[in-house]
This record gives sequence, structure tokens and C-alpha cells, in this order.
Amino acid sequence: MYTGINRNPPVRPNFNTAQPLRRNVQPVAPTFLPPPIRSSGRVTPIQRIRRNFSNLRIIDRFTSGIQATSSGPEPDQPIEVQKLQKIFTLGKIYENPTFCRLFSDTDNQDKDPNTNKKLQNHVTTDNTGKHSINFDPNVENKHGCEKMLELLKSGEITLHFDSLIGIWLSKMLELKGDHFLEFVTAVGLLDFRPYKVEGTKIILDEQVSNLTDKMEKIKDKYTLIYLGLCLHMLINDKPTSIVKKRYRVQEYLRRVLLGPGNKNYNEVMYSIVYDRDLQFFSTDGQRNHTVTIRCVFDIFRFFYLDQPRTSMNISSCYPLGWNRTKLQWFLWKNEFVVNFPLSRLIDRLTHGQRLRQQEAEQEKFDYMVGLFKKFSILDTLKKIYPDCETTPRFTQYFKQHLKIDTFNYDRLMKSYAEIMELNTWPPLSEDEENQS
Repeated sequence: MYTGINRNPPVRPNFNTAQPLRRNVQPVAPTFLPPPIRSSGRVTPIQRIRRNFSNLRIIDRFTSGIQATSSGPEPDQPIEVQKLQKIFTLGKIYENPTFCRLFSDTDNQDKDPNTNKKLQNHVTTDNTGKHSINFDPNVENKHGCEKMLELLKSGEITLHFDSLIGIWLSKMLELKGDHFLEFVTAVGLLDFRPYKVEGTKIILDEQVSNLTDKMEKIKDKYTLIYLGLCLHMLINDKPTSIVKKRYRVQEYLRRVLLGPGNKNYNEVMYSIVYDRDLQFFSTDGQRNHTVTIRCVFDIFRFFYLDQPRTSMNISSCYPLGWNRTKLQWFLWKNEFVVNFPLSRLIDRLTHGQRLRQQEAEQEKFDYMVGLFKKFSILDTLKKIYPDCETTPRFTQYFKQHLKIDTFNYDRLMKSYAEIMELNTWPPLSEDEENQS
């Protein structure tokens, strides 16, 4: 059974599924082309937010304590005796993995439980696709393993940022999705619902709600904020579990990547779960907010242009908790100044109502931008691709797929007022101020 560290509320995952561990349905797990390789509840509607954010601080706690793998030593044994996990039973959860060999020829006997046919794993026929990974960045490499950052830097495992962005826009931050209100409640996301406009668009084969043009830009910035946290976890934290499961490539990937009828991909993949506890405290110590962020990465193999590749994507990310009310962050307990029907257009508010709501939204967004600066996606990109600022193919790639036109965090994120062009709003009159 999964055991977390200081979880609140405690979570009992379902080990018969890979992720999300608390859900009974198979989550969307988009896949993607790799980037260039280096040559070497319902939320209560917003009260005015109090302006004491400068007196708050965040303490992040990495849940990367050294513990045994399912086939390794007991927790009180020294790290030196930890073994290399080479064989993974399909569907079995292995907790606290450290040294693992994925896609090896010794781990290639899995069968479809329905047809009893051997699952295709032909990319590793010559054992050229195995990856020996040290999942704990705090211990030295052994058994021929390399840490995740090293594998990403060498291009042995690749990320495709277009899809990493797409999964946030189409799933976690989508208005109709399971995780949207959880992020509004627990992790400082603005409630986009009053900014919904007519029509939808397609992202990663999913129907996605349209927002106003300016709020779409705000949504893009939140995507970079949260993706930065996930990638920070990937290279700095130890995962809580790993599971091998059957994998079917999504239709959009079959069209873009493989072509009609092409089955050159592994029918098994490895799903890795990362958990990180974030704690927010007021300086007087009287108020605090704790949330555990779970991010699930998938590692899979396929042929691209007749070249075998190993890639990694995010299949899901969400704050843990059975009760959305318990996830609620004291700073954003009431999301909107005015309790108006969500079907009512935002521009129908009175000037005073809109201005107060605008101020609350601005404070919330700007606070989150500053809060997550320490997990900046730009810093992680520079670690994985040290020459990304100076090499044209990198700068062009990230400009196109991440909408990044600068590697300066403050200039990239900007302020809420600048993005929303709010300088046209006059201040409240004395009568309006009194009415508020």
C-alpha cells in the first residue's frame, strides 16, 4: 500500500491502475515527438483579497527520502546494498524506486491479459533501447545508471514541450475537466469560467473551451508556471512509485508520428509518480496551507523516421485530496468579489464590481507568478539544454511550442495588468468606494 509523508488528508491509491492512483478511469496520456537533440466542490464565489502577500513565504518540502525499492533492501539498510530493478511485473506498483533498468531484453515477456498474446516490444529486440536510470538525484550512480537530468541532457530520453503544454491546456486547466476546480481551490489558479466565450477548439484531440483572448494569455502563463514545477520535480525529486503497464498510442500520435497502420511502438510503458508537498505559512504562524502536488510521467518507446526513440510526457497532474474543501487555500477562500451567475458576461458587471474583481484577480495572479519563480521552467530548460539561449534551433523551437520569446522570467511572465491591458479602468469614485 502506498504510504505518503505527512499527507493531509491521507490518500489510499488504487494500485490496480497506474495513474492517477485515486481514479478508476484511465487518464489521457498524450505522447509526443521529441524536441531537438543536442549534438553531444464548487468554489465559493471572490471577496476582496487582503494585501499582505509580501508577509507570506513558501516552504517546499521534497518527498525524496531514501527508501527501499520493492525488490531492494529494508529501509534501515545502507544504500550501498540497493539492487538494480530489472524485472517489472505488469501492473505491479514498485514504491520508492532508485536504480531501475527499463525496456531491457530481460523484461520483455509480457502478455495481453485478454488475448494471452505477447505484447510487442520489438524496439528492444537487440537490447539497444534499455535505459538504466537512477531515479534518486541525491545518491551516486550505480549499476551503470544515470540520473534523469543526465539522460535528458544527452537526449537518451526526450521531452516534447508542445504536448507538455497541450496536456495542461486540454486537461488539467480545462473548464470541464476533473482537475480545474482543484487547481482553483488549492493551487492559486484563476477561475476562468466567467471568461468563457462561444465555440471550442481542439487540443490533443480534445474539445477545449474558448476563453477571451486576454484570458487565454493568462491561461498560457499558468501552464508555464505549473509545468515549471513539474519539470523541477522531475530532475530534483525522487519518485514515489513506478509501474509498468500496457500502452496504446493515442490516435493523434498515430497520425502525426507513426502513420496509418504503423505499429512500431512498444505496447508497454513505465508510469512514474512524483509527489511534492508545498506548505504556505503566514509570518505570524497562525495560518497555513498544505497541498501535495502529484505529477505522473510516462516513459515509452517508438520508432520515428526509422530511428528508435524514448520519450517522456505528463499524463496527469493534480493536488491530492478526497475533499475539495480541505484543499482550499486560505488566501483564495472566496474567488470572486461579486456572487453573480457564471452565465452572466463579465463585462455586464458595474464599474465598481468589475474593478474590485479585477484587483482581486490581479493580486492573485501576480502573487502566484512570484511564488513559483523558484520553479521557473526557464531555469530547468537551461539545465537540460545549456545552450538554449544562444542556439537558434532551440530558441525557435521553444518560441514556437512554448510561446517563450525571452529567457528572462520576469519579462516572460509580465504582470496581470500588462497582459490584460487594464490601464483604461478609472479608479472608484467616493460613492462607489462607500458602496463597496
